[in-house]
Amino acid sequence: MCRHLHIPLQAGDDEVLKRMRRKYTTAEFADKIRRIKAAMPGVAITTDVIVGFPGETDAHYERGYRFMEEIGFAEMHVFPYSKRTGTPAARMDDQVEDDVKHGRVQQLIELSERMQAEYAKRWVGEVLEIIPERGEKGPAGSGLMSGHSDNYLNVVFKGDPSLVGKLCRVRIVEGGANECKGELLEAPAAGLMPAMQA
Repeated sequence: MCRHLHIPLQAGDDEVLKRMRRKYTTAEFADKIRRIKAAMPGVAITTDVIVGFPGETDAHYERGYRFMEEIGFAEMHVFPYSKRTGTPAARMDDQVEDDVKHGRVQQLIELSERMQAEYAKRWVGEVLEIIPERGEKGPAGSGLMSGHSDNYLNVVFKGDPSLVGKLCRVRIVEGGANECKGELLEAPAAGLMPAMQA
């Protein structure tokens, strides 16, 4: 089983969750995340967040920001609320101004990138199994491969395009928000390979 679970939060404040008609609280969400992390050490928890739902005040947003930071997601997919004709939310009072929504979105994207980098740095020096999804990432002839680990790290490393779709053992040498750098240690076709310089 892959150590990656995508669990939508939607909002990090109980009042906003109630307005969204979500049937859980932040305390219940946090408890489930704690239990998952205890059962599956190293798991990457990613989530979806909607920003600027009608009635979301600065205080709601700030509580939500702190809650997401405390959870420590491996990545967040952040979306501004958009009014859909005919939905209950579209008829609600206190619609949030677009410029406020977009400012909050940007702040949460920056938080997501910081948490991504923090999660990735925990894996520096570890050997992970990577399935390269594409070859020749970067300039033509660079020999760079790109693929994901079972815990949702996007890893770039030197290798041959024939490795695409095959399980490779790669040591993480540098963690980053959107990608990590690795060195190929073992590939199915060639067996053990000498460590390559990152």
